[in-house]
Amino acid sequence: MHLLDGHLLGPFIFLENLTGDGYAELLTHHIIPAVTELFNPEELANIWFQQDGCPAHNTRRVQEILRENFNDRVISNRGPILWPARSPDLSPVDFYFWGAAKNEVYEFDPPETVQVLEARTRDVLRSINRNTIRRACRSVKDRCQKCVQQNGGHFQQFT
Repeated sequence: MHLLDGHLLGPFIFLENLTGDGYAELLTHHIIPAVTELFNPEELANIWFQQDGCPAHNTRRVQEILRENFNDRVISNRGPILWPARSPDLSPVDFYFWGAAKNEVYEFDPPETVQVLEARTRDVLRSINRNTIRRACRSVKDRCQKCVQQNGGHFQQFT
């Protein structure tokens, strides 16, 4: 799942363990085409791509694909703009989205099959309010300031 200017991209369901090659294919054939469908070339020139510290995100091939498509507008623990590998309080996908989506997917009985899990996940993602996503994204500035105040250390979750 990717958040982009209040848009949800995906879900891009990957049933195997994610490898660098698998992630490169996902970027090339799904994620980047979805981004380019949403924005015209002028807007696309202002899009930044952020990712976490998953080892699959750090392969040479993935870094080349990101450079080709986003130039220096990549925020990653191996990108031009360095980002802490494990920084869940600073990423809206981590501090808001996954917890909220997981609560809804598992609200009733646990899914008994992968197909039920996928269907529930897609339903939950379609129902998330775009303004809620935007608020979560805007709160990143406050979270980053709190992180700086703590010299990069842990800080209390915002309420």
